Amino acid sequence: MAKQWISINHDWSKTIFSDEKRFSLDGPDNWKTYVCKTETIERDRRQCKKGGFMVWLMVIPNELLSHKFIEGKFCSKDYIDLLRLSIIPIIKLNHGEDCIFQEDNCALHKAKAVQNFMKHSKINILNWSARSPDLNIIEDIWKLLSNDNYNGVQFRKNLI
Repeated sequence: MAKQWISINHDWSKTIFSDEKRFSLDGPDNWKTYVCKTETIERDRRQCKKGGFMVWLMVIPNELLSHKFIEGKFCSKDYIDLLRLSIIPIIKLNHGEDCIFQEDNCALHKAKAVQNFMKHSKINILNWSARSPDLNIIEDIWKLLSNDNYNGVQFRKNLI
């Protein structure tokens, strides 16, 4: 029933998904993910902070992917710059104003300056429930990348 409600009440063909993820160079940071009951993933928490990088990714319904590597700290001013220089131009070029932009409820996205910028840019934001990352298709991409990056011997638990 919930699946039918979601498909009837939202036009997913106009939804643009976005997300960002930090990858640590010294191992996983106890990142959690959904797995099937028959699958197990064990990742140690990293012991020291030796850097990493952040990736922002956007998936547009016409199968276009856009990504940016983010260096250093990422604050609301940086996110507005990313919106202004990359995200908004790509959205307007591909969909005009007839789309719905999905972003999670992190504090960065909910900052007043960001909300005002989005309103001024006339981008429709998907009303996104808290703790519902499983609806974001990019979470599956992060899982695949994390599995590839963190499944080496150096990151496994209980090494002898």
